[in-house]
Amino acid sequence: MADYVQPAHALIVFDPSNYAQNVLTAARSLEQINNQIQSLQNQATMLQNMARNLQRLDFSSVGQLTGSLQRIDGLMTQASGLSFDLDKLQNQWRVQYPESYDATNQGQRCGERRARALAKRHAGVPPNHERAVADRGERAGRRRPAYRSRQPQSGRGRCP
Repeated sequence: MADYVQPAHALIVFDPSNYAQNVLTAARSLEQINNQIQSLQNQATMLQNMARNLQRLDFSSVGQLTGSLQRIDGLMTQASGLSFDLDKLQNQWRVQYPESYDATNQGQRCGERRARALAKRHAGVPPNHERAVADRGERAGRRRPAYRSRQPQSGRGRCP
């Protein structure tokens, strides 16, 4: 009887924390499935409502909608010459309407100067600090940019 092998005895092990985690995972999965079902039901309801609204749509309004879309398309075609880039648009305006561009820009520059001066006052920067720094740069051999020129040209350059 040496060939006789004794059967192995297996012990059943129960891990309560693993079991609790598995139950929680199953519950969360079930909740996700229920949420997906609810979402699909809501989408189906929405599609049914959209179909009902389309059935009520008067076909005479389709012509109006088409006409409106064609007018929008025509306006977009007309506007294709306009630049959607601000720098290009300003350059186009400067070329087409130089007098009005200079007057508008002067007012805008004056407002910007006032805002900078006010901000500097609040920050404690001396009033002519930029001019003093620019003057030192000129003395060091650097050229002042044209837009920083001190001499007003034909009445421009001074804020009222």
